[in-house]
Amino acid sequence: MSTETLTRFRCDAPHCHANGIGHNNITPPDGWTKLQSTAHIPVTRDSPYSARRSRRTLSYLERCYGSITIHLCPDHPAAFNAHRPITDGHGYRSNVSVSCSCGHLRASAPAATMVSRYPAHATEAAWFHHLPAELRWYLWRGQRQWATRQAIHGVEHITQHQTEEGARKAAYPSRYGTPQVVYRDNEGDAWAPAPAAKETAS
Repeated sequence: MSTETLTRFRCDAPHCHANGIGHNNITPPDGWTKLQSTAHIPVTRDSPYSARRSRRTLSYLERCYGSITIHLCPDHPAAFNAHRPITDGHGYRSNVSVSCSCGHLRASAPAATMVSRYPAHATEAAWFHHLPAELRWYLWRGQRQWATRQAIHGVEHITQHQTEEGARKAAYPSRYGTPQVVYRDNEGDAWAPAPAAKETAS
């Protein structure tokens, strides 16, 4: 018996439900566009170990650390042309520079995963929350979004959760009070207080 592992790619363009099959998790199907935040970085074959390089320069892999990738089907290759992600790493223990081709984002973020935050990768989150609501569709794809809302030192904090259950479990008392469970059905909508658990439709 022989086996083959295939990867299903989903288009990240707004309101597109197209998907395609690739033979690995790196190369998308034929005709698809792979939008990478490191496309501006020239590919080099220098050693990834700084001690082995003759000059104190960053390697290609170090600069690509914390990269963002968007996949687009043949029908929507230009969906993110106005808001292409751009990242540039500064070494494995340093933050990553994050910007957008629109020119209105300049940020720094760790190349790390944030628990109970979406997007989970900090570099993608910095770029994602800068996007117009329409382009943020790809993360939730029309599903209801759940979060907890809490005011800390007069500033409202929204922490998104992948499921309703996760949001309700996170709404426990702290020195700042008990967070409020909120939801919304579309990116850009205002967060609304969630009904009691028994009243929430499944």
